[in-house]
Amino acid sequence: MAELPIQPNEVTTEIQRVAKEVPALEQAFNGKKHLGKIIEHAAIQQSEFVEKGGKTFDAGRTAEETAKNFVDANIKQGVNASLPGSAIDNSKRMNLDPNSPGHKASVAIATMAENTIGQGTLPEYHQQNHFREVGEYTRILIEESDRMVREAVPGAIELNANDKGLLAAISPGHDLAHGGKSNPADNHYANETKSFELMKPVLKDAGFSDVEIARADTIIKTTSPNGAHAVLKGVAQAHQDNITNGRPAAEGVDWNKIDPDGKFPELKVLVNDPKLTHMAAILSDADLYASSAAGMDASIVKSAALSRETGMNLTTDGARKFFFDNIVGPEPTSAPGKRVGGDSYKELQKETISRLEAQKKTLRRQPRP
Repeated sequence: MAELPIQPNEVTTEIQRVAKEVPALEQAFNGKKHLGKIIEHAAIQQSEFVEKGGKTFDAGRTAEETAKNFVDANIKQGVNASLPGSAIDNSKRMNLDPNSPGHKASVAIATMAENTIGQGTLPEYHQQNHFREVGEYTRILIEESDRMVREAVPGAIELNANDKGLLAAISPGHDLAHGGKSNPADNHYANETKSFELMKPVLKDAGFSDVEIARADTIIKTTSPNGAHAVLKGVAQAHQDNITNGRPAAEGVDWNKIDPDGKFPELKVLVNDPKLTHMAAILSDADLYASSAAGMDASIVKSAALSRETGMNLTTDGARKFFFDNIVGPEPTSAPGKRVGGDSYKELQKETISRLEAQKKTLRRQPRP
């Protein structure tokens, strides 16, 4: 892990600069007064983080070391960077131009995500810690994606500055105003649409094109656990299978097999757009990392938080295995995600199965009444 070099005064001045160039940020807070309170809050949190020598989450040399870094930075140390501070740090690490759409939008959306004023009791899981963790792991996977391009890995997809900036912007905001409520059965994009609509004016003012904003909408939709995520996994796997067999990624992908009931026609665009699929898969892996590939300690903490949020007991090993089998799948979705977190996810799967088997043996040993 590396020291987060962002100082409190830089957080303040950068949000203020971005707000002048992205009017939608101030509008999201109903004026300067409310925005000023959030800037002050972010600077105080950043000051505490710096003063206590806080560490930011960074990739290790192995999947196991990366998982340990996550736990050390996000669970054990007890102090974290402000969301705008984290966004500025991510942007610098990815060498985004400070005047680029991605940098400006990422700082603005992170500032929106920092807001807790007047929101009452926050959700236990879908809140600022999750927003920051997803943003930082998205940056780690983008760095790994770049490494794969440099290494000429077959099928590696090159992301340009706006691609990276778009992911940097929407990753901490993909669950904005989630509220801790699941999507209703008749609207599998309710939460995702709400988050996107809050971000859309900022993306526009920051300088993203209508085409890029539409891509952001698609990417965020694929994070829905109400079937859309499974569609993304199906397309991503079809692309990766083609690459493994020496064929173009999009060749012969059978959409009817992926979406047999025709519930997700808006996601068919993924089939012939491997880069969009790659970007969506990166966000998907970042969204699920803490609960699936950061080790048992992280999984226990996150499942407990989600249990408190939903009112369901998701802390058991049986619930954990169900989550792996039905949401995460056999491995991470993106190629970078497989390289960074694939081994740690497999280890957590094995540990979960081992714990379940031990529980069964204990039950068999117990005398019958």
